[in-house]
Amino acid sequence: MARPLGAFIHFLNEAPLELLRQPSHDALTIDSFHLAETDPLAPIDDVPKEIYEGLTHQNGCVYCHSFRGIGSRSHHNQASNGTPYGGFALPLEEYPPEVWKAFLFNQEEVAAKIGASPNIVDESLKEALYELVIKSRRERGNPGQ
Repeated sequence: MARPLGAFIHFLNEAPLELLRQPSHDALTIDSFHLAETDPLAPIDDVPKEIYEGLTHQNGCVYCHSFRGIGSRSHHNQASNGTPYGGFALPLEEYPPEVWKAFLFNQEEVAAKIGASPNIVDESLKEALYELVIKSRRERGNPGQ
């Protein structure tokens, strides 16, 4: 049994190795914690397994951002001391298409611009993940963002 707690998942028993906490995912606030009575990842059950894994434990997209209404609301933090800085991570569907595309396809360059370490998405997942977010954006009624 797993219960989502914002930017991480709390397991009542030992967590599977591939889901262990990643050191860059510690931007929690009290608003990050919510108890869910049903499977909190159900809104992404329909995506291919490789994309599901990219969104969850491989790249952990929903550990910082929300997507299809699931995920967390993590704040940006200073690398030097971990204190909150600036704004919050937007839902993936709210990034303008050109920003979302640049993030996926030019990760090193974008990370350097914002002073972050890149969260490298596997080359085989980039196009499918890009299209999935664009499709979700259209379904939510904000295709031009």
